[in-house]
Amino acid sequence: MQGSKKYKNDGHAWAVSFLCLLLLLAFVLPASAALIDNERFRLSGFGTVGLVKGGDDTLGYQRDISQDGVYSGDWSLKSHSLLGLQGDLFLTADLDATLQLVAKDRPENSLLDSIEWAYLRYRVNPNLTVRVGRLGVDIFMLSEYRNVGFAYLWANPPMEFYGSIAFDHFDGADIALSTSLGSGTLSAKLFGGRAKNTFSSREGVIDLDLQPMIGGNLAWETDNWRLGLAVASVRFDSPLAVVSEIRSYLDQAAYLGWSEAESISRDLEVEGRKMLYSSAFLTYDSQLWTLTTEIHYIDSGYKGFPSQLGTYLSLGRRVGPVTLYGIAALAKSRDHEVIGEVPEYLALLQPLKAHIQELFDSAPIDQKTLSFGARWDINANLALKAQWDHSWVDAYGGALWLQREALKDNRILDTFTVNLSFVF
Repeated sequence: MQGSKKYKNDGHAWAVSFLCLLLLLAFVLPASAALIDNERFRLSGFGTVGLVKGGDDTLGYQRDISQDGVYSGDWSLKSHSLLGLQGDLFLTADLDATLQLVAKDRPENSLLDSIEWAYLRYRVNPNLTVRVGRLGVDIFMLSEYRNVGFAYLWANPPMEFYGSIAFDHFDGADIALSTSLGSGTLSAKLFGGRAKNTFSSREGVIDLDLQPMIGGNLAWETDNWRLGLAVASVRFDSPLAVVSEIRSYLDQAAYLGWSEAESISRDLEVEGRKMLYSSAFLTYDSQLWTLTTEIHYIDSGYKGFPSQLGTYLSLGRRVGPVTLYGIAALAKSRDHEVIGEVPEYLALLQPLKAHIQELFDSAPIDQKTLSFGARWDINANLALKAQWDHSWVDAYGGALWLQREALKDNRILDTFTVNLSFVF
C-alpha cells in the first residue's frame, strides 16, 4: 500500500539523533553517579553498531516494514545501528518510574518518537503489578528487548516473523500476575491502549492509528524452558490520504458504469477495520544448546494488508564463547486480489485500474529463508555477531521488502549482517 507522505528520515537526521543521545550519555553518566550510589536511581544503556548488505534493484531490504530500503547489495549502517538509554527511578518500595530513549532509523525521528518506554509501575503485592504510560507491546518473544541486540542470539531477527511488526510500544496500561506452577513460574498479562503504526512504502510513509488495542498473554518459565501464548485485537482508527483520493476516483468510476468500482472502494477503506494477532513461542536453553521457535497468524480484515502466517525455527550450539546457529523461516499471506477487467467503453479508466492492481500486487507475502550465523561473546557486556540469510521470494510475495514496483517474478536474495552489540 502506498504512502501519503515522503520518508522524512534522511541519513543526516538519523545521525544527529544518534549523536545527540551519545552526547547525552557523556554528560548524564558522570552526573548521575551520586544518585546511582544511593540506589534510588539506576541508569543503563544498550546499543548496536551494525552493517547490513542486501536487496536488489527492485526489493529493498528492511529489518522491518517501518524502515527505508537497502537496494542493490549496498552496505548500510542505518538498518541495525541504534543507541538506547534507560533510567529507572525507585520512588518507594512499591512504586517506580522508567524512561527509555532509543535513537535509531525511523520514518519519523522526533523526540516523542524516540521515547520507547515511559511508565509508572506499582507493585500491589509481590505477584501483582500495574503499569501506566508508554509500554512495550508484549505479543512476541522479543517484546521487552527487541531493541537490545545483546539480549538475543541472532544478528538479524527472522524477517518472516518480525518484519511485518512495525511498532514496539503503545500508550495505555497493563496488569500482570505471576504465581508458581510446578517447577516453574506462570505469568499472565492483560493490556490495553492505543498505538501508532508507521511504515514505509516506495512513495512515502504511512501512518496508522490503532485504537483500541486490547490483548493479553500467558507464559510459563523454568530454568531451561519458556513457552507462551499471546493475542491482541486492534482497530484501524485513521484513514489513508492516498486511499481516500483513489476512492473518490472510484466513486466517479462507479457513476460512469464500472460495476466493480463500488466494491473495490469498500475493500480499500481501512478506517474501522479490525485485525486479530495471535502468536505462540517455545524456547529451550541449556549449557550447550539453544532452541527457539515462534509462530504468528495475523487475521486481517483489510485487503491492503492480507492475513498472513509467519514462523521460524532457530537452533544454536555453544562452543566456548562462540555460539553457532541456523534458522529456517517462512511467511505467507493469502492470495492477492485480482481486479476484473474494465469494460471496453470505459477504457479511460484503465490507468486507475492498473494503479489499484499494483497496490494489491504489492501487498502479499510469500517467502522462505535459511540463515546461518555466529555470535562471539567477547565479554559480559559485548558481543560480535555475523549472519547470512538466503531468501526465496515468490512473485507477488515481496511485501516484507520495500518494493520499487510489485514483484512479478521469483527472486533469490542474500543478506549479510555484521554487528557489535553492547550493554552498560
